[in-house]
Amino acid sequence: MFANKKLNLYFTESKFYYVNFFNSKIRVLFRKLDKLDFFYSKILNQIYKILKFGSFFQLMGTTSKINEEYIEKVTKLHQFGFVSIDKNNNKETEEILEYGKKLFSNKEIQSKLFSDGQKKKFLRSCKIDLRNKENFQLIDFLFSNNLLNILSGYFNKRLILKEVTLLYSENKEFEKGRSQEFHMDGDDQKQIKLRLNVCDINYDNGPLTVINKSDTKRIFKKLSDNNIVKKKSTKVDDKSLFSTFSDIKTQTLIGKEGSIDMVDTSNCYHYGSRPGNKPRLILEYQFLTPFSYNLPFFCKNQSPKYLENFNLPDAKKEAISNLMRYYSFKD
Repeated sequence: MFANKKLNLYFTESKFYYVNFFNSKIRVLFRKLDKLDFFYSKILNQIYKILKFGSFFQLMGTTSKINEEYIEKVTKLHQFGFVSIDKNNNKETEEILEYGKKLFSNKEIQSKLFSDGQKKKFLRSCKIDLRNKENFQLIDFLFSNNLLNILSGYFNKRLILKEVTLLYSENKEFEKGRSQEFHMDGDDQKQIKLRLNVCDINYDNGPLTVINKSDTKRIFKKLSDNNIVKKKSTKVDDKSLFSTFSDIKTQTLIGKEGSIDMVDTSNCYHYGSRPGNKPRLILEYQFLTPFSYNLPFFCKNQSPKYLENFNLPDAKKEAISNLMRYYSFKD
């Protein structure tokens, strides 16, 4: 009798009715004040962090030996807001590439990618269900190539995995006012989208193009002062941006299949999937802080039950549990 689909945002059991109710109300309050765009978030986010103080104690430890590459990548992320990693010709990378191509060829995924219900015809997406045992290697891949260490370093050990999505761009059309124009994402104060290139990415297949953090901050302030934008996620056309800032340099993220790009899309102006001659296929992981209004206020262990049958070290199971504590698959 306690069932209420509107309130069951995270916990599904009826005994969590009142938890859901409180969870819903507090998130709605903050989202009304800030609309997930973090325009007023310097104060609001601090209040939200205080209310969710428990997340300060849930830290992601290192998962492998720290090396010079780790230090270099974390430093670049902090400085520029993005970093690229060349393909590592190891077993884990080859296997994840093969699996990404296998996902794309799956009939059910193909049906979702090319359905009429896609929000963006120029960027088709299909979320991958990590509760499915077959998709475990998507989680396992994060423990290779120092990836989780680099992410942990950027988030000061406080991060969660929100979702994994297969992205396919046909790069045939341009839609004004969409993500093919410069914008920032409003999911969190900072986030990382880790993009594994499942095919070669070059200038012909709509590569992601970014502006570094410091220039982005300068651009946003000026555009805001001139009433050109009212929030971070407002799309900005090239003319408006470059006529105001002729000295701005962009970075086009290209690379061979198996290469990886990490981008803080909450703090770097970016665009992608502009028309080109070739399609693009990418596996994208989205990482947030635990303090995003886009996440449930309360969390519980969301790590897949099938992990109980895997012979994994306790430290790895704990890391996965921590990483996925807010994970909630929505098709």
